[in-house]
Amino acid sequence: MQMESPLPAILHYHAIIRLQPRNATAYKQLSFACFAAQQPDTAFVWLQKAYALNPTDPKVVARLGEEWIDRQQYPLADSILRSFMKTDSLQPAVIMTAVRAAWFLKDYQRCTALGTKLMEMRIVSPNTFSFVTAAWYMQKKYQQCIDVYQYLQDNRGQSENIIYYAALAYTELKNFTASNELLQTCIDLATSKSLDNYYSGKSANYEGLHQYRAAVANLATAY
Repeated sequence: MQMESPLPAILHYHAIIRLQPRNATAYKQLSFACFAAQQPDTAFVWLQKAYALNPTDPKVVARLGEEWIDRQQYPLADSILRSFMKTDSLQPAVIMTAVRAAWFLKDYQRCTALGTKLMEMRIVSPNTFSFVTAAWYMQKKYQQCIDVYQYLQDNRGQSENIIYYAALAYTELKNFTASNELLQTCIDLATSKSLDNYYSGKSANYEGLHQYRAAVANLATAY
């Protein structure tokens, strides 16, 4: 596995399982080897077996939660994550997966509560905090959106999506100049289809500043 040769590793893990058919760790490693070998369906079967044998392994729980989320089985993912966190609420990988599950279930309050716990643990994961800042925004907690942005900035975890939500939050707080500065940062970073959103956001800010010529120019660019 360290040599990134999962196929021969799979053969060895199968041999271990034949010798120790209830070895949860072997099933876990076999599953991860199958994922590395681009065999996701087989990997998922072994992952479920590993979980059945040892539902207290945080790596297994986190990965199984991710797989259920990818399959859009959000309540099932949330269920196994909650069950694990009843006895161990300090595993970052599990918490980060739980953030995603909460977001897709539109449980924004739980999503932000978990995000706050990650900040207290000094975890830096731009992908995870993209969900957290969006959840704060959905709850109209605009200063908290900005706080997430600042936390990531302070810890060198820059994310285009987080900057964008901070810009939207500044707009809601009528700080149009700060919003435009962040939107310009997004434009400088942007390689995505969201680029038109950034220009239309700047247009709204210039309208708030009563700079209508600039507002129209940015709206035209968005168009």
